[in-house]
Amino acid sequence: MPTAPTLTPSNASLGYGAIFSTGVLASGSVTYTAVANIASISFEGFTVPEVDVTNLLSPNMTKESIPGLLTPGSISLTGQFTNDAGQAELVTLGTSRTVFPFEVTAALNGGKTYTLQGNGYVTKLSRGPFEADKSVEFKADIKVSGAFLETIA
Repeated sequence: MPTAPTLTPSNASLGYGAIFSTGVLASGSVTYTAVANIASISFEGFTVPEVDVTNLLSPNMTKESIPGLLTPGSISLTGQFTNDAGQAELVTLGTSRTVFPFEVTAALNGGKTYTLQGNGYVTKLSRGPFEADKSVEFKADIKVSGAFLETIA
């Protein structure tokens, strides 16, 4: 008779309670304002482009490449439009084309917290549709600019 496999329970976490905040740098420290009524936060991470370094003496007549500079991704937010202070701040930052500090925090299984910090700017912001039997949607895309820091503690 075969032995039943040992099952390992999932250590997955829910996104419930995750927060996206915009920041203001003053006197060497950042003060964050949370954006309310967010239903989803997605971070694309980064890409590493391929840089062709093939030359006339590349071994075995084979193309060569090296990793290029990291290209930070974007953060996408979706939620319900309320025009709270955080949503209004994203409008102000977007229309003024301002690079701003941001922070994402999320509780993980095992009592740990995921934190993403960096700088970014608004590339897209929309509200709607306005429909009789649905909440009004809010969407924003933030392009990460420069280095970012992800920690789990």
